Amino acid sequence: MNRLFLCFIVLSSCSSIDYGYFDVFLEGREQSRVDINKDYIEKAQYSFIKVKQGKQEATFVLLSSNNGIETWIGSNYERIYTFNGLIIRTFGLDQDINFSQIDFENVISNFPNSSFSTIINLTNPKLDAGLLKMTHLESFSDPACRLKVTYQSLIKHICTNSKNTFCYDEMGRPIRTQQMINPASKEFYLEFYYKF
Repeated sequence: MNRLFLCFIVLSSCSSIDYGYFDVFLEGREQSRVDINKDYIEKAQYSFIKVKQGKQEATFVLLSSNNGIETWIGSNYERIYTFNGLIIRTFGLDQDINFSQIDFENVISNFPNSSFSTIINLTNPKLDAGLLKMTHLESFSDPACRLKVTYQSLIKHICTNSKNTFCYDEMGRPIRTQQMINPASKEFYLEFYYKF
């Protein structure tokens, strides 16, 4: 890619180069970073999450909380829906996921304490009514987490599996999670900052 770009520059005459392309090229190679420090947290008016996926980072603000399901909204109106830190639905991302509402009681009654299965839908690649099996591997306490839970997730229809971790504070609220929600995307790392 870099060699191709260099060849393009060398083969083009200097008078015909639009130097704005350099900025676009550099922006595409940079990562977006969100630095969360004590001052940032204190100044925040609302609960928020820091989302990291690959080289990209962003903050999403808590839009609503209803029956344990939290809706987080990004700057471009993307949405991430979580239940106890588990991503159960996304909207507006490159690859979205949606847990079926038909057997959602199964998720609510089992997560984060035991294994469960549910039907999911994915976009990009499209998968309708895929079976997601979340196998509870272990729960333990460590210095950074009051409760740390590890799950193995398997999407049977596309033979993909990954390890997901969830870290909770002494009140049972998520602190941070690491989740693979779509085999075509990179892992999601979420950090939770509650203001209530």
